[in-house]
Amino acid sequence: MTVQTRPTVKRVPLTIKAAGALLFALIIGLQMSSVMAQSSKIIPENATARSYGTGWECDRGFQDRDDVCLKIMIPENAHRTHQDYGHVWKCDRGFLREGDVCIAVHVPQNAFLTSFGDGWDCDRGYKKASNACAAIVVPENGYLDDDGYGDAWGCNRGFRSVDGACAVIAIPSNAYSTNTSYGRGWECHHGYSRTEQACEKVTA
Repeated sequence: MTVQTRPTVKRVPLTIKAAGALLFALIIGLQMSSVMAQSSKIIPENATARSYGTGWECDRGFQDRDDVCLKIMIPENAHRTHQDYGHVWKCDRGFLREGDVCIAVHVPQNAFLTSFGDGWDCDRGYKKASNACAAIVVPENGYLDDDGYGDAWGCNRGFRSVDGACAVIAIPSNAYSTNTSYGRGWECHHGYSRTEQACEKVTA
């Protein structure tokens, strides 16, 4: 008669089983504490839960400062922008921001506000001189020039700028004045060629 024997089962030490159970319990505990922390996060006053994703955002008129929604204080001569962060207000036209206040742009006499309203420029016939507008002195035989460079004036045709004045251009015989502020200021008529400061007839 054959006696059947049971297969030998290798027993895992109790200490290893205990360690595995403890590790599993720790993982579950961490996950649960994370879920509880998220669910217990308090939405501060003057804030609303986001309609998408998680978290919250400050109501309009309030700004997030270290997880607290503080009321946006708009100074005098300023208005609210469409931003909810950074510069949430800006100064009105004619005022400049200095810290948390808006100060008026000083526009001197004979000047006007620029298109953006944050600076000024001089009227026609005047140019900036420090914080004022000084009249442009146009010499005799000259005119106001709007190119914004140099003396802000130019000389009439037949004259050129010499030491702050408009001096007449000496035009030789058989020549005519050109409308340029550089070079000789004159050219020879057709059929004549320039020789130094004169125009001589061209011969075949």
